[in-house]
Amino acid sequence: MRSLILVLTALVLCSCNSADDVYKKAVKAYAEKDAAAFEKCLSSSSLSKTVSAIELIKQLSPEAKKELQAGSKHKMKDSSVKEYLLFQMNVTAGDNSFEDRFGSKIKTVSVNGDEAEVLNENGVIVKLVKENGEWKIDL
Repeated sequence: MRSLILVLTALVLCSCNSADDVYKKAVKAYAEKDAAAFEKCLSSSSLSKTVSAIELIKQLSPEAKKELQAGSKHKMKDSSVKEYLLFQMNVTAGDNSFEDRFGSKIKTVSVNGDEAEVLNENGVIVKLVKENGEWKIDL
């Protein structure tokens, strides 16, 4: 019985994450251009916003799509969230919000209940929310 309690306690502790843990995972995923790992860090609201952005891209004219794609080293092959994230992770021109948000280390973390903010060394605040007991990035 005692060993079962120890195992369950270890599982609970391993499944918990902190706001800075999820930010660090997102930074690592961004650096490695690992869209699947990055997607796991996103809140359900962020995933919905991403799907909405993909739908807007689908509606663009071929010329506008070409111009949009010119800003990224990755050309979207399909309309999946992973492809969109890869596209964003490889933006090289103009506004690179992913680089601003995930291209530097944590400066401070402030937690207020189920919401948190990470201020990174680029001076950008990244918001997080707690969903089902885990911190997620809220783009």
